[in-house]
Amino acid sequence: MKSITFRRGAALAAALTFAATSTAFAEDNKILDRLDRLEHRIDSLESVVKDRDTEIQVLENQVKERDTKIESLEKSGAQAAASSAAQIQPAAGQPAASETGAASPMTDRLNTLESTVNSLQTTVSNVKSEQAKAAADAPKVTTKGGLKVESADSQFSFQAIGRLNYDAAFYDQDKSKLGDGSQLRRARLGMTGKMFGDWMYKLEVDFGRDTGTGTVATKEAWIKYIGLPNAEFLVGNVPVPFGLEDYTTDLFVTFIERALPSPVFAPERLLGGVAGYYGPNWSVAGGVYGRSADDPTNVTNEGDQQFVSTGRVTFDPILDKDELVHLGLGVFYKNPSDQPISFSTKPESNVTAVKFLNTGAIANVDHLVEIDPELALIYGPASFQGEYFWVPVTRTEPSGSTLTPSVDLTGWYAQFSYFLTGESRNYNPKIAKFDRITPFHNLGPSGIGAIELAARVSQLSLDDGPRFQFGTERDYTLGVNWYVNPYIRFMMDYIWVRNNASATGNAANLLPGNTSAGYDDPSILELRAQVDW
Repeated sequence: MKSITFRRGAALAAALTFAATSTAFAEDNKILDRLDRLEHRIDSLESVVKDRDTEIQVLENQVKERDTKIESLEKSGAQAAASSAAQIQPAAGQPAASETGAASPMTDRLNTLESTVNSLQTTVSNVKSEQAKAAADAPKVTTKGGLKVESADSQFSFQAIGRLNYDAAFYDQDKSKLGDGSQLRRARLGMTGKMFGDWMYKLEVDFGRDTGTGTVATKEAWIKYIGLPNAEFLVGNVPVPFGLEDYTTDLFVTFIERALPSPVFAPERLLGGVAGYYGPNWSVAGGVYGRSADDPTNVTNEGDQQFVSTGRVTFDPILDKDELVHLGLGVFYKNPSDQPISFSTKPESNVTAVKFLNTGAIANVDHLVEIDPELALIYGPASFQGEYFWVPVTRTEPSGSTLTPSVDLTGWYAQFSYFLTGESRNYNPKIAKFDRITPFHNLGPSGIGAIELAARVSQLSLDDGPRFQFGTERDYTLGVNWYVNPYIRFMMDYIWVRNNASATGNAANLLPGNTSAGYDDPSILELRAQVDW
């Protein structure tokens, strides 16, 4: 009987020991499972932390310390697992840890590590929030086409601007000397930007031949108010809204030089003020001015400077992305204030100094008016553009003088262009002039840029009656433009110059054997490399 009782007690004790051991192993498995999940969380968190910028160096140091702890834990993990049963198995006659409610050392370590990871996650979240706030408040810097810095609220901005035109010309002489050569037609640097949201500014100076004197000259220098809807106001040395081609910046005109009458009758910029108002397909602009900032000739002998006023209205009955019908009319009034005036032009080439048409100083001018109708058409890759200038000059005739009291001067041009690569000329309806060409594909693996063919006929007449004969010139031009990208362009023009008998402005520069300067008909090949930013 005692033997049976003893065997039953041993069996019961063995069962209890096995149960305790099983419970301990089950507890240990739970701990290992928690460890696996924790290690997964740590690995994920480490991936996030490693992506942070150098600005969170302190946090990275904390992560390194945590990684060291994890490595130590991984090394001791196998030993801890192997000895866990022994650590939690109760000694003979003692209850298991699960029976007493006491936590094992591994459980304590896991709880501590989980708390550390949770704290680290909170720190990372806070850093992310601070970085997002800092990014929202930081200035925006862009470099597409140039360097531009803008405040986070878009109230202030600064952009460095510039352009470079390198020209070369080769002349097939007829009666007068024309020297082949090259020049920096334009080499400009400047800045533009915005202040307090509603104000803009621009300053640009030229170091190239365009100054006319070989010295640094001020080009655009103005401040602009844009705080009213659909309106703007400029003051300074400002672009003059008169003449479609002359009002369009030289960066975006089709040919290397503007047509014969444009620079003669339409001043590019003057010191004064301009106001403009525009709608979706129309615009009105006008201004009053004195002389140009880079033209000191109107201040001799302390006389009054010239007074100039202009007005321009445009209407675009068809205005789509690749279709346009543009109609415009400009009016120009000038009172020279007892200063003489003159008209002259180069043969659509600036490398030479030759001027076949040149009136010299015209005295006794009371005032002059210029009327300039404009027409431009775009249909897909094809475009047409033309203007006509009528310029009546009113003069006062002193007693006994044989001067012509008034004269009428004229000029016109018509041009056509076509993009072989399918682009269309870009038109800006807000300011009613042409804008930057963007090729479908820049030069590179995916394309060759944009290629444009162009042709133009232009004429300037400084003849009016037998007593005012300073010549008529007509130029025929063929051109090809290669837009490598929106900011780099290569150009080539070939010009046939045709002068009449009274175009004798270059009479002092004739080749040997020529006695008459009239009917001087050279040809010109021009090349240009252009970049702007």
